[in-house]
Amino acid sequence: MLVGLVLLVVPGVVVAARWCLLAPLIMLEGQFVQPARERSAQLVRGHTATVARIVVVTFVLTAVVFWPLAFADVNPGIRFVLVLAWSSVTAPFSAHVLTVLYYRLTEPERPVIREDVRRWKSVWAGPTAEG
Repeated sequence: MLVGLVLLVVPGVVVAARWCLLAPLIMLEGQFVQPARERSAQLVRGHTATVARIVVVTFVLTAVVFWPLAFADVNPGIRFVLVLAWSSVTAPFSAHVLTVLYYRLTEPERPVIREDVRRWKSVWAGPTAEG
């Protein structure tokens, strides 16, 4: 079992980490698949362990409810609706994680939260007249 883990799971996680920026690169930079795959691997190189941890944690957070739903012993129609609902909730979270990761790797000097946003009373209210 340990051999299977090392030979299959670990390389799969490394590949997932190296290629996880494909969608942001295609959408934000307008690249095609092969150039996006190469650029994703280039951006992640040197940060593979950190990116792999982020990808695995995101997968676990989104899959912890999904797997019991997917294999629940319920009517297939109900299962489909539950899985669809859960996927609809978690897909934007996963996309956000990968987009933030893209910006952290391509523009590391750019702050995650702009200074003027810190002065807002609420993100819903936006900037006030004085700030």
